Parts: sequence; C-alpha cells; structure tokens
Amino acid sequence: MKYLWLLCLVSCCVFGQDPLGRQLPMSNNEANQLYAQQEYEGAKELYEELYKKDPTNGALAYNLGNVYNALGDAEKASELYEQAIKSKNQVAANRGRFNLGNLQMNAQSSQEAVKSFSDYLRNNPDDVDGKRNLELALRMMEQQQQQQQQQDDKQQDKSEDQEQQEQKQDQQQQSQNNQDSDEQQDSQDQQDNQDQEQKDQDQKDQDQQQKDQEQDQQDESDKSEEEQQKQQEQDEKDKKEQKEQEQQNEPEQDSLNDQVKEQILDALNEQELKQQKQYQQRKMGTVKRRAKDW
Repeated sequence: MKYLWLLCLVSCCVFGQDPLGRQLPMSNNEANQLYAQQEYEGAKELYEELYKKDPTNGALAYNLGNVYNALGDAEKASELYEQAIKSKNQVAANRGRFNLGNLQMNAQSSQEAVKSFSDYLRNNPDDVDGKRNLELALRMMEQQQQQQQQQDDKQQDKSEDQEQQEQKQDQQQQSQNNQDSDEQQDSQDQQDNQDQEQKDQDQKDQDQQQKDQEQDQQDESDKSEEEQQKQQEQDEKDKKEQKEQEQQNEPEQDSLNDQVKEQILDALNEQELKQQKQYQQRKMGTVKRRAKDW
C-alpha cells in the first residue's frame, strides 16, 4: 500500500507517456505491426524466429523483451533487456536500461532500479522520465531502508526480549537444576550416611562376634587351666595324702621289717642248728659203720 502511488506513477511513465515502450524499427516490420495491434502472441512467434537466427541483435532482444513484458512474463522480459544492454546497439541498450528499471521498480528492487535509471541518465541526462523514475526509485529505496531499519529494530527488540526470556528460562532451569542437584546430593549424602552407618554396624557386629568368640575361647582356656589347676592341686593333694599315709605306715613297716628280720634270723639260726645236728648225726653215723666193719 505504501508503494501503490509510486507504482502508479511508474506505470504511467512506463506504459503511458513512455516513448521507449515503442518497438525499434526492424527490416521486417510485420512483428512490430502485430505488437502495435496488441497481438502479442503472434509478435512473439515472429520475434522468436528472428532472434534464434540473430541472438546478438540488440533491437530484436529489446522488442522481444517488450512482448514478454506485455504478456506479463517479467522474468523473461528482464533477461531479454539484459541482452539488449550488452549489445552494441546503443539505442536498444539505453531503452533496455529504462524498461529494466521499470520492471525492477515493480518488483520492489529499488537498489537495482536506481542503478538502471542512473546508467540510463548517463547517456540521456536531460530525459525527464528517467529523472522522475530515478527520484521515485530513490524514494522507494529510502522508505524500504526505513522499513528495514524498523523491522531490524523490532527484530532486535524481539531478539532482546527473546534473549531475556531465554536467559530467564535458563536461570529458572539452572535454579531447578541446582535444586535438583542439591536434592540429589542430599539424597546421595543420606544414602551414603545410611550405607556408612550400616557398614559401621556390620563392622561393630563383626567385632562383637569376634570378641565373643575370643571371649568364649578365653573362657574355655580359663576353664581348662582351672581344671588343670584343680587336677594339679588334686594330684598334689593325693600325693600329699599318700605321703602322709606312707609316713604313718612307715613305723609299722619298720616294726614289720624288724619282726621279719628276727624271724629270718631265727629261721637261719634254726636251720643252722638243724644243719649242725644233721652234721653231727651224719658224723656219728659214720663212726658206727666203721666200728661195725671192724
């Protein structure tokens, strides 16, 4: 909408008062006549046949560009105007620049249009339509730049707002992450404490079990020593009693021994007396036998 009035003025310059909209004269004017009669399809066929035979002909490129422009094919028309500008036909090149500038204005390509009209005015400095279109192109470019600047500012504001929002979200996320991390750390610490307590309790139970085993072993050892001590004391007591008994029996034994000795002596004496008696008897018997022999 902002450029509608500009485009109306441009259209007037291009298609109304613009003498450059007319075709360049050709050796065969049949195509030009069809164009003047607005029979653009017929004109296009004739121009296409001629252009294929002579693609460097700037006049043909310009006239064919006008046909495509009239048919509404701005892209093809722009290509043909470019070919006309590159040709050695200065008239076709100048008119191609002008009409290309108009197409660029219609396409909102203000910078390209400014360049095309500026190039045109270098060869046609007094052309009023060229000056007017260049002024319109400059105004359009200025407004587009202002619009672009506004859009950039809005985008910048939007980007800043978005950045602030993202920073806020990041801070919230970071805070949540920190909270989750703290909770996780607390949970981990609690679990570690429980594990450590369980480990300490297990170690304590193990130590107590080992201590109980050692105590049982010590009790058994003490009991064994106590029994050995009692046994030793009993043995000593028995020995003592036996010794006392022996001591008590010792006089009787001595007395018995003396009696035995006396009996033995008596027996010996008796035996000796018996032997002596036997000897005497044998001796006396021997004497008798001798006497008998005598």
